[in-house]
Amino acid sequence: MIRKHMKNSKTIESSSPQLTLGFNRWILALALMGFLLALHIWVMEARSFDRGCLGVELPEDVEALFDCKGVADSDITFFGIPNVYMGMLYYLGLLGLSFLFLLLKDSLRWLVRLGQNIMITIGMGYSIYLYYLQHYVLEKHCALCMTSTLFVTLLFIGMLFTLWRSPRFLNRSIPGSPPTGELFRVAAPVLLVVVLAMADIVYFIQLAPAAEAQEENLVKLERPEETAPSTGGSEPEYTPEPEKKPESEADPVVEAEPVTDCYYRDDIEPYPDYASLISPADPILGNPEASVMIFDFFDPNCVHCKKLHGTVKELMPDYEQVIQVIYKPFPLWVFSVDQIQALVAAQLEGKYFNMLDAQFDNRKPGKGLSLEEIGDLAAGIGMDKDRLIREMKQNKYRNQVLAQRHQIKNLGVNSAPTLMINGKFIASKSRTVECLRQFIESEL
Repeated sequence: MIRKHMKNSKTIESSSPQLTLGFNRWILALALMGFLLALHIWVMEARSFDRGCLGVELPEDVEALFDCKGVADSDITFFGIPNVYMGMLYYLGLLGLSFLFLLLKDSLRWLVRLGQNIMITIGMGYSIYLYYLQHYVLEKHCALCMTSTLFVTLLFIGMLFTLWRSPRFLNRSIPGSPPTGELFRVAAPVLLVVVLAMADIVYFIQLAPAAEAQEENLVKLERPEETAPSTGGSEPEYTPEPEKKPESEADPVVEAEPVTDCYYRDDIEPYPDYASLISPADPILGNPEASVMIFDFFDPNCVHCKKLHGTVKELMPDYEQVIQVIYKPFPLWVFSVDQIQALVAAQLEGKYFNMLDAQFDNRKPGKGLSLEEIGDLAAGIGMDKDRLIREMKQNKYRNQVLAQRHQIKNLGVNSAPTLMINGKFIASKSRTVECLRQFIESEL
């Protein structure tokens, strides 16, 4: 028994150099992938995730599971530093320690390993904290962030395995030296990651302008003095609703209490005078005389907006006589403006929801539909394609679209989809058929 124990002990000691070197390679590989991932998150944030969470078009049922933009727009930081930058620094720190492990003498390498273990442990704890915030506080999930959590988890598992199999580390001794040329061997994957990082940045920069530029352009379009006048045709009169006024004692009080596990948002104040938001031009599902008013603020290029549209329609057979759903387009991107103009034109012909369904079914994330493609959709639902394209080129309904966007922003809405029922904004995780039933019943 003693001999067997001594034999196992010698085996562990003899395998320690290879084990510690293997773990260093493990750290290096995951840190490189983690840095590339953090850089990709930064690129996607700059684009406001206009191509979805990963930057490529995914099946809609998969894309609907995540809301990377919602997570990125939250105010979660690490001592004031955005998490995307903390992620880059974290993985760069692990990379630096991995190179130090190969450069320092045997007697000092245990300090590097100690630093690696401390960083990995802190990273694991912070990743758990971030997941908790996403799942329970924000009620939104970021696919890229969860991938980073996976990398940190793999690092943590590797650390525990190495500590278990290499007890000599506890005696401040890491025997053996890295093989000659090990430093040059790791240079190849580092160079590969640098090339991939540059390719990622260049590729997504040339695809379309960043989301901030899109927002800037929308803000400019909202200013009458900066908008080009419409040419040809007569534009219907449109007077934007008054901006949201400060609450006074005379305003009716709208409570925002939870309804049996379904919740209202607490980051946007309820809007008491919600009935004044309805205009004669608004498309409505249900009963226009109903007292329960549900406002759907959406963008036709938003996958979550399409999903919510289906959820709302699922309610109509049971509630169409007691609720009215008012659709309010809220363009998130410049390329959505023409599509919403087409919706306005379709509404004048009583074909709003035919056009809306067609646009949702033919979404093109990141670039939207061209005038020709919008015209084809119009022809498919019985509209005059040439006339619609001509009206969009003339920007016949643009002022109406942008005035409504300005009105919606004054409510405190900055994202889509956003759902409001009788002045109270519904939490994103509560935009389900079951919760909407509860909200409607409570209002009735």
